[in-house]
Amino acid sequence: MRQVSQRTIIEIKKVLSQNHRANSDELYANNFPDWFVIQVQSQLMWDWSSVLVSLRRGAFFYSNSTFAAPGETIIPEQRFLEQERAKRLGEHFIQKLAAFACTLASSDSLMRSIQLDGFDVDTAKLKLIPLEGPVSVQQEADRLSTLVNNCGIPNPDVVLRHIQDAQLL
Repeated sequence: MRQVSQRTIIEIKKVLSQNHRANSDELYANNFPDWFVIQVQSQLMWDWSSVLVSLRRGAFFYSNSTFAAPGETIIPEQRFLEQERAKRLGEHFIQKLAAFACTLASSDSLMRSIQLDGFDVDTAKLKLIPLEGPVSVQQEADRLSTLVNNCGIPNPDVVLRHIQDAQLL
């Protein structure tokens, strides 16, 4: 599973920490499991730095998330969880929190960071969607040339020359 960057994790923390809507009712209303909400509220006391770091480490899912070692989890349906699976699950919840945070005020910087990580945000489903592979500069230049040539403006060659000159700057 593709991960968000540490930069994005900091942006998530900033948005969630600044917003009063990032509370147990809002998390529960947005389909975060009850055991997740309880862990954030009672064990980690809304300390978003601790929540996000323990999710990244996979430690969040154990009763003592600060010093977690693989063992019995807080997840009712899955009492035991291997460390790699815990890390993947942690990334899932980091990305869900990122999408949730994007629905809150002051999330512009977070949105930019998520996009730099190569994701788009589906705020309705609260998930990050990997963007397609890298953009081909040549393909985009060809499309732009076609558009300029076919749009009916006078002297399209002059416009294309200006575009080419601008790319050199």
